[in-house]
Amino acid sequence: MNRFTIQLNEIKAAFAAEPNPSLEVRLERIGRIEKMLEANEEKICKVLTADFGVRHSVESRLAEFQMVYQACKYTRTHLKEWMKPVQMETPSFMGSSQAWIESQSLGVVGIMSPWNYPIQLALVPAIAALAAGNRVWLKPSERSSRTSGFLAGLIQEYFHPSEFCVSTGGVDVAEQFAALPFDHLLFTGSESIGKKVMRAAAKNLTPVTLELGGKTPAIIDASAKIKDAAAAIVYGKLLNGGQTCIAPDYVLIEKNNLDEFIQELQTAAQSQFSNPEELTGPIDDEQLQYWQHLVADAIDRGAKAIPLLSNPSPQQAPEGLNL
Repeated sequence: MNRFTIQLNEIKAAFAAEPNPSLEVRLERIGRIEKMLEANEEKICKVLTADFGVRHSVESRLAEFQMVYQACKYTRTHLKEWMKPVQMETPSFMGSSQAWIESQSLGVVGIMSPWNYPIQLALVPAIAALAAGNRVWLKPSERSSRTSGFLAGLIQEYFHPSEFCVSTGGVDVAEQFAALPFDHLLFTGSESIGKKVMRAAAKNLTPVTLELGGKTPAIIDASAKIKDAAAAIVYGKLLNGGQTCIAPDYVLIEKNNLDEFIQELQTAAQSQFSNPEELTGPIDDEQLQYWQHLVADAIDRGAKAIPLLSNPSPQQAPEGLNL
């Protein structure tokens, strides 16, 4: 029995001792996440910048923190209602019998979070799992190693490991993690890794929720306002340096509107990102090389590269960080 199995058994034992925590207990745990984030926003912004090389604190607060705060607020507002039994009708032949649906906690929920939004996509699923009365075990991405390590330390400070624990590490840790017999496993990431996660979970018949990347076309029809469409597309594409699962991949537009659309894209980019040096950088060299490959491959196939911004080469993450 390896250390991961032993740890999971310990968490499951803690859940068995409190299998259906009260509303107050659940809200208190969610409140701790909120307090943890509020007390460490500036430090988290620094580690996010260290991972991405460049990442403006405004972008981190908007795309990471606000999503978590909104999840906390929404859960606090609705959790009492969610926990109430739902009365169901019974057929007449059952006489005075009553029936209802009552939500119950599953147990231990595993979360495998990605690198592109390493705070939001780790904590928002955790809030949902804790709200449902479960215990949580998180495996954050090794590609955002500084943020993952710092977040692990914070969670350890605010939570007992039997409530909410974190395991950091590389591919070997991720493989062992996915193979554990969780009561539910959530994964956010690429389709190729998602298949591996699902395959590993299937051996234990672990229910899996996969949030996978894909293609995100933007369609501009004849009725669209080109200026507004261009502004929205630039924002969606350049936020977080384009490292977003729903960032537009390509645009379908009528040929006679193409020149106007390109001009509006350039105008919107210059307006929204007036300082190109503040654009979020690639998470690592692998990501930068992937971008360069995409551009080179498109040009080789006959595409024309039209710059939106006069942007210097993306900066790389610093070697060290002082908090």
